[in-house]
Amino acid sequence: MRLPRFLLFGGLCAALNDALVIGLVWAGFHPLAASLLAFLPVLAVGFALHSLLTFETAMSPAAFLGYALAMATNFPAWSASLFILSDLLGAPIAFAAPATTVLLVAWNFLFARWALARCPLERNRSSDKKSRQNEEAGANSDRESPSTFAEFALTKKPQAIPAPLSPEKSR
Repeated sequence: MRLPRFLLFGGLCAALNDALVIGLVWAGFHPLAASLLAFLPVLAVGFALHSLLTFETAMSPAAFLGYALAMATNFPAWSASLFILSDLLGAPIAFAAPATTVLLVAWNFLFARWALARCPLERNRSSDKKSRQNEEAGANSDRESPSTFAEFALTKKPQAIPAPLSPEKSR
């Protein structure tokens, strides 16, 4: 199941993000500036972990772009939550950053799943084309397309990428 892996690796990314944001705020940066500075390193680590280990998808520029856009959509919510908790309510950053992280876990899961499920990792190069077609036909024949984003995020399973032809087979 992907959710436990997402929670494990997402938790590692959240801890890295919180450590960076807290450290940068303690070093004198404003919480929003600290969040911006922490975004890129956490994005790179999260992309690698979630691509390879959580959703088992190929790491490609298209997948990275989708993941970056998906994660950027939660950045305004992260920033607004930090602003409300830290600046307006006066909560210490050591509380505000982790509390904000907890609020965004479900959001991140849904959007990471959407972004990365579009670029599946190749599973078995030795399968012949006919058996792959049979597997895909059998796997897809009794399923309807997801009608909502949430249904897609919770049910879509990555499909295998067809193996490229070797130079000998292409002749």
